[in-house]
Amino acid sequence: MVTRRERLLRAALAVALATGASAMIALACGPGDLADLTAGRPDSGADMQDAADAAICIHAGPPARPTTSDGPNTPSLVFAFDGIRFDTTEVADASSPKPQGLDLDNTCTCPEMNLEPESCIPQDAGGMKRPCDGVDGRDNAAGPLLAGAGTAGKGVGPAAFQEQIRAGAFNVIAVLSGWNGQQDDPSVVVGIQLSRGTEGSQSDAGRDLPKFDGTDVWTVTPDSVLGGSALVGKDCRTIPATCIPVNTDTMAYIREGVLVAHLDLALPIFTNGRSFTLEFAAATITARVVDDGPVRRVIGEIAGRWPIERLLPSLAKLPNIIEPGPLCATDSGLEIYRLIKKSACEGMDLTANPALDRTNARCDAISNAISFSAVTATVGTVYETPNATPQCVGFEDSCESNK
Repeated sequence: MVTRRERLLRAALAVALATGASAMIALACGPGDLADLTAGRPDSGADMQDAADAAICIHAGPPARPTTSDGPNTPSLVFAFDGIRFDTTEVADASSPKPQGLDLDNTCTCPEMNLEPESCIPQDAGGMKRPCDGVDGRDNAAGPLLAGAGTAGKGVGPAAFQEQIRAGAFNVIAVLSGWNGQQDDPSVVVGIQLSRGTEGSQSDAGRDLPKFDGTDVWTVTPDSVLGGSALVGKDCRTIPATCIPVNTDTMAYIREGVLVAHLDLALPIFTNGRSFTLEFAAATITARVVDDGPVRRVIGEIAGRWPIERLLPSLAKLPNIIEPGPLCATDSGLEIYRLIKKSACEGMDLTANPALDRTNARCDAISNAISFSAVTATVGTVYETPNATPQCVGFEDSCESNK
């Protein structure tokens, strides 16, 4: 007979330790990698690096801002996500690139070779050795954790994102403005908005299913737009100058065809009345705009820091695979949560504030990287669907507490 303790352990392992799972959405761009977006070598695995290469750190980072002069701007471009990938596993038939990550703390951390000292003081892992950074210091400690969440199913992994966007129920909208249309542009503007459905979601007739052919029209949530509460029901197609994204980098740029932007991002994945939020503090977006038949496509990745104070409440909202409800709602769920929390706390590899890197500050964030694809679309009505019943309201935790 399987004991209750064994069931809890299996549930936790399904969420937190299933690092070999392939949790992906196929991107339309086909096979390849994202190595051309950053300085440094692609993170292609230790077996492909000889000892001499492993002893060198190039510090993988985005290209620098170009020094060329700006030119006349082309019309703004709007993109809607149609693919996302969390996992970093090697999959022979993968049709999408895995996220590479960036050296977010400018440190090549590797306890085995002592390339450089830790950029922050890690959580006591009970004597266990922390894993090295990827090639050239690439940080993505959350990769295994997210892969495990995807394996757990029930709407918390990349498959949930695919289900939502294919149904036209949710999306992430990126707006590129001020681009001169050239390979180098020292000043562009990148804005991020969220959508809770395609145009039609606000009527009884129902939302339109997206085609991802450049003709889709997505609503935007009021909190994604400056002054959005006063714009509810307004159509951004008729007042485009008014529908300005709240989350914007006005100092973004393009260097040799690579778009670089810096901002904070919170990407909720909604499903079954619940949401699991991917957090990126001090995020760096690197992407390339390419022509894809009749549409334009953005292919790139987002790399940032997931502060542990925000990560733990998200983990508490994960579904309990033993009984209905989120982990925070039952005793069995809280036991599973504690096991997952332990893995998350031991995985902290960064400070939440980049200014504290290499200052002997405590690690209080985990690095996070995802790859994505987005296709041209249009922004429509400012609209928000009724919110689901909040769960885990007021839930707070820290790695130091015994909750």
